[in-house]
Amino acid sequence: MTLENITEKEKIEERLKKEQIRADLYLDLAGVIFVALNKNGEITLLNKKGYKVLEYNDGEFMFNLLSIHKK
Repeated sequence: MTLENITEKEKIEERLKKEQIRADLYLDLAGVIFVALNKNGEITLLNKKGYKVLEYNDGEFMFNLLSIHKK
């Protein structure tokens, strides 16, 4: 890999990181729950409103939506 390719790759990764931060901010500002599931029914994305309503801490969504239970 050349220096130019590495530099371009780093620029692309930085832009992607900024876009992810921006998207997360928009999702967290929403007054509704945003949730994304994989084909197994596992939550892969949950915004702050979702965490609040489901009474979980940020990052605590590794569970199957069909088997949610109160702590």
